[in-house]
Amino acid sequence: WSKNAVVFAAAMNDASSQPNYPAACNHVLGVSATDSNNALASFSNYGPWISLAAPGSNILTTSMGGGYGYWSGTSFASPIAAGVAALTLSVNPSLSAPALISLLEQSADNGGAGFSESLGWGRVNAYKSVSAALPPSVTVAPGPSIVTLGSGQTQQFTAQVTGSAGGTLTWTLSPVLGTISANGLYTSPDYVDSGAIVTVTASMAGVGKGTSTITLVASNTRHSQPVDSPPKASQTRRPK
Repeated sequence: WSKNAVVFAAAMNDASSQPNYPAACNHVLGVSATDSNNALASFSNYGPWISLAAPGSNILTTSMGGGYGYWSGTSFASPIAAGVAALTLSVNPSLSAPALISLLEQSADNGGAGFSESLGWGRVNAYKSVSAALPPSVTVAPGPSIVTLGSGQTQQFTAQVTGSAGGTLTWTLSPVLGTISANGLYTSPDYVDSGAIVTVTASMAGVGKGTSTITLVASNTRHSQPVDSPPKASQTRRPK
């Protein structure tokens, strides 16, 4: 326990409430067995020293001498509970031993009954436990999502970050047509090829990214040809 390890132990198979060790030791999770009806298996021990329950009746597993067979006992329930704990730690290795135990207990299936001497805090549920352990989901959603702009026009983009995040947003363009500032203000170029599409991306390192699109159209209010086009030659009269 002092090394942040969590120990699981079988409750044993005497159909008794008499404490059995090491399952009844402090900082050890005693695991009882459930049957196919999610009830306490007839052979399983039980009592206030039980922490969790797991399937332990007719478990398909390897047999001595080779092959497979169906076996029953809390010795099968305990490693199933330990396996759920391992899956949970695989998605969140930073969990402390107390935090892991609390998560397993809170995500167990118990029909809302709370703690019982038969199943402890309930039968382990791998899906619920792993889902509860996942770090917060963070998404970046820039808006507006679709914009149409003429040459030289501007559009302010903002990004909504959902979840737990504390990073800095970075704005980029693809292709680089026009400019976008650090706070998301986009300015289209003075010359626009009608129908050009620019992808605006807001990203946050280690979090995620989101995109918006801009469709550029030629505008009569601004330059309709490149600003660096040479001027037409002026006409002058020849002296008589």
